[in-house]
Amino acid sequence: MAKRPQVITVTPPVVIAYAWLRKPDEGQEFSDGKYKTTALLPKDDPETIEFIKTMTPQVEELAIKEFGEIPKGFKYPWKDGDLTEKDDFKNHWMIVAKSKFLPGFVDKQKKGIAVDDAPMSGDLVRLAVSFGPYSAGGAKGVSGQLRNVMLVERRNMSGDAFAEIEAVASADVSEETEDDYDI
Repeated sequence: MAKRPQVITVTPPVVIAYAWLRKPDEGQEFSDGKYKTTALLPKDDPETIEFIKTMTPQVEELAIKEFGEIPKGFKYPWKDGDLTEKDDFKNHWMIVAKSKFLPGFVDKQKKGIAVDDAPMSGDLVRLAVSFGPYSAGGAKGVSGQLRNVMLVERRNMSGDAFAEIEAVASADVSEETEDDYDI
């Protein structure tokens, strides 16, 4: 069987949502057992505009190689966030990238990051994605397979939100009086 055509690319810096990067999405109503995330690309950002402009002909070429033409109802790997009910997705293109396999994680200096420190929803990242054609249930399009994730900036503050703040010495309670509280 011939290998399907693909294009490997790296996104501009994007905020991610619905990140299942540390473990596969399992145990939920719509779980599929895959590592995945949704990249949010601001429509008005010059890097996003250039990325979509560059990727569109490459994605269409994948479709022509696979299907002989760009099929009617062709699904691009990015979706219009304005068509969702989520306000946070408005004015964004969304790219869902999935993999059966744990992606690799690096920081801005391209040094490895442990899985426990992998990016989470809300973080700013770059995704290495392999775009490839698919045909399922009558739909034909190109989807993104997640390969690697580069953490650009931590923005998700779950965990120890106070980790970077030095501990403040507490006052000696035994020296306080009612006068201290203006009672």
